[in-house]
Parts: sequence; C-alpha cells; structure tokens
Amino acid sequence: KLRKLKNLEVRIIRDMSQCGGGSLPNLYLPTYCVAVKHKHLSVNKLHELLRSAEIPVICRIKDDYLLIDTRTVLADDYKHIFTVFDTIVQ
Repeated sequence: KLRKLKNLEVRIIRDMSQCGGGSLPNLYLPTYCVAVKHKHLSVNKLHELLRSAEIPVICRIKDDYLLIDTRTVLADDYKHIFTVFDTIVQ
C-alpha cells in the first residue's frame, strides 16, 4: 500500500535486527524491512514525523532509508502505519 503514495520510494530488504533494544548486544535475528525514502523530506525529518504521530510509528534509519522492521509489526499495525504515512507524505 505504501507504494501507492506519491513521493515515496519503497523497497523490501533483508536485514538483521538487534534483540532486546540493545540489552542483548550480540544477538541479531534475520528480518525483512520495509525501506522507505521520501522524495522531498530528509530521512531524519520523516523519522521525526513518524515518531511524533499521535500513535508513533517506531522505525530506524540505515543507509539513508527509514526501515520498518516487519519482525516487530503486528498484523493490526499495518493499517495504522499506512494512515500515518498517508497523512504526512501528501
């Protein structure tokens, strides 16, 4: 659905995610991420807007892309994520 929004570049990538938010510094799990880049907003600004949404969308930055780690997203979260992106990228 994110690919339908104008001004976004969206890719699916393989990555590794750290477990425990840093409490397990040597444990990484393979994952797939939705990598997003906005055509006009910096990745830092996009990150800030997502985190400051009424219900924040938590993600990370890597290689100038915003990564949404699908390992940490519940099925019910996808609609909210799309709604937040739809609101801020238009």
